[in-house]
Amino acid sequence: MSCMLLAGCDSKAPVTPDFTGVWESYPPVHEPAKAPEDLFTQGTGDAYVKPGGEPQLKEPYASTYKARQEKMRENNNEPIQDSGGLCLPAGMPAMMIAVLPIEIVQTPKLVVVLAEDHMEVRRIRIDQKMPPLDEVVPGYYGYSVGHWDGDTLVVETRGIRDDILFLDIPHSNKATLTERIRLTAADKLEVKFHMEDPDVLNRPYEFVYTYKKNPTYQIAEYVCENDRYSGSGTGQTLDTRPKD
Repeated sequence: MSCMLLAGCDSKAPVTPDFTGVWESYPPVHEPAKAPEDLFTQGTGDAYVKPGGEPQLKEPYASTYKARQEKMRENNNEPIQDSGGLCLPAGMPAMMIAVLPIEIVQTPKLVVVLAEDHMEVRRIRIDQKMPPLDEVVPGYYGYSVGHWDGDTLVVETRGIRDDILFLDIPHSNKATLTERIRLTAADKLEVKFHMEDPDVLNRPYEFVYTYKKNPTYQIAEYVCENDRYSGSGTGQTLDTRPKD
């Protein structure tokens, strides 16, 4: 609700932007021809987007990362098994790629991000203090707190499980992910990511994701059960055909 509609409200106070709605990755991740040339890693499709270029890693992470990339090239750039292939959550920040649309539900004290892909759910607690790291139970999405800086929602996330890779990029339990989320137009959303990790990264890893609002799309149920299901994407159905 606009501040102007609230009795006794200071009309000069800034109005908090509303990110509520369904958002699609823009340019579309499934249409490389419409995306910037450097958005996709050659030959690996939308599963291995490197939006910030190659990470500057410390040892032994650099050698492990290099070996994994070489193995993938030896396999004709076929992606190596990851959490998604195992029907596990992509976690943060991979769920924000929005391979399938995401929905944002915003309240004054909580922003919830709902990803259609794997039905992932992320919660951002507004104006709460980040607890000490040793009190955060490691999870796929970590623990996120946010505050408003003018028209930008600044979100800090810690406690992302260290076995969850972001596009093959490793991290430790000391990693901190900071996002700056803002509207660039009524139907355009921008998220700037800044990841620091004193154990893994020689320098912060930064990248930007952009989205376009789709006011007619409804998030669907997406259940991943490996080969038990037929089809791909949304609308998967249980394959009940008799097996030979």
